Amino acid sequence: MKIKKAIAGMLLFALMITTASGLCAVEISAVTETYQVSEEYKSSKYYEHLRRIELTGDQATDVIAIALSQLGYHEGDSDADLDGMNSEGTKNFVEYNVLYGKLDNQEGNGLSYGYAWCAAFVNWCLRQARVEKTVSGTEVSCRRWLADCKDMGIYEAKKDYAPKTADLIFFKDADSSVTSTHIGIVLYSDEDRVYTIEGNASSGSALSTAGHYVCLKSYKLSDSYIVAYASPVYKTDETVLKVDRSGEEMSSGLYISKGEMNVYSDERSGKKVDVLGAYELFTVKERYGDFFKISYQKDGKTREGYAKAAKKSVQISSDGATEAIELIYDTENEYVTRYAVLPSTTITLPDPEITNETAGFVGWKDTKTGELLRSGETLVDIDAKTTLVAEWDETLYTVTFADSDGKVLKEIKGYYGTVIEPPEVDNERFEGWGVDEIPLKITESTVYTAVYSEKASVFGCRSSAAFSILPSLLALGLSICFASQKRKIK
Repeated sequence: MKIKKAIAGMLLFALMITTASGLCAVEISAVTETYQVSEEYKSSKYYEHLRRIELTGDQATDVIAIALSQLGYHEGDSDADLDGMNSEGTKNFVEYNVLYGKLDNQEGNGLSYGYAWCAAFVNWCLRQARVEKTVSGTEVSCRRWLADCKDMGIYEAKKDYAPKTADLIFFKDADSSVTSTHIGIVLYSDEDRVYTIEGNASSGSALSTAGHYVCLKSYKLSDSYIVAYASPVYKTDETVLKVDRSGEEMSSGLYISKGEMNVYSDERSGKKVDVLGAYELFTVKERYGDFFKISYQKDGKTREGYAKAAKKSVQISSDGATEAIELIYDTENEYVTRYAVLPSTTITLPDPEITNETAGFVGWKDTKTGELLRSGETLVDIDAKTTLVAEWDETLYTVTFADSDGKVLKEIKGYYGTVIEPPEVDNERFEGWGVDEIPLKITESTVYTAVYSEKASVFGCRSSAAFSILPSLLALGLSICFASQKRKIK
């Protein structure tokens, strides 16, 4: 992290963040479909979401991004519902079946796109991410897919396995005699639970394959509903920026809302100006404590605002920002502000947002280096998480302005950082306070003594007395001039 002085005149209370594009060297490209997309789907917001996903080449990242872009899609009752917008549909007609083709699964829809689609959804996500069938399998039958995974050597027994992002997860209804009745994609897992993205699933917490949505789910790792996992051999790229799917370390990038989110005018006033609907894409630009500056599309326009996105959204991709700057206002951590920044971000350090009646703010102390940074200084090339703790000075200082004879003209008592306003001296002989420049703020106790010139300067116009004799001098000059002219005339 490099430090340089801020340009004079910059507002110290503003935190100015400038980001640059092109931070990732990875070549990315928009998703292009691997099959003939239906016209109904092309008219939907889910197709628009898909087109906003950029393939990174890291297939595990891409599979998750594509799956998340489809959150909220609902099955329909006919080909007319392939847009995913029929919230009352129950007959399994979905766009994801179009990729595989028409089948008759004896579900009452005949030869059509209307058949159970949990596996078709997973297959569709893998294919759009360009994952080869030979490393992941492809089926619309969960039990056959599970068998294929064993043959390919990517099968993972449930016991003692820690599921990873983009793994396949297989389930089985308790009353079923087949090996698997449902499949999903692992979003992430922790010590206790596994979190998933599933098609043909219920939006509630029930453990059942009877559902109609693409939605997020979670289960205890020990749940008997889970039967096994599979870990496809994805192509990887270590240069691709990773995403913390749990939301613990939220960075800037592309997100999707899990439910409605209030949008506010700024990060402080709490004035609500808009509502972002469920399953809508938005971009996080900056972080201000619990608030995130976001941009989103609504009614054909790009809008901006501030939202509390934590736990109300899922991150799809990252542009490299991390929670790199943490400002702690006192040693007891009673007031903390965090900022997400990019490697190319420039931050001007602000004055504290809180007031202290018994101390003055000195600066921000870097807990790693011990360096004291002043308000108004800028940080550039931020490449590591940095914690800065506010330093306070409890000394009450006195700044005295005295006349040349010792008489006190003005006395200012204040803590470190109190503004200094020198007194006005109504004397033409006054030349200053004996220093090149009076500091703007108090940093120590100091006495400044007035300095005067030794005598008035007639031509320098320092004394009013000099001006008072000018008329007499002028009259004398004119008299001499006239007397000389009279002598010449005679």
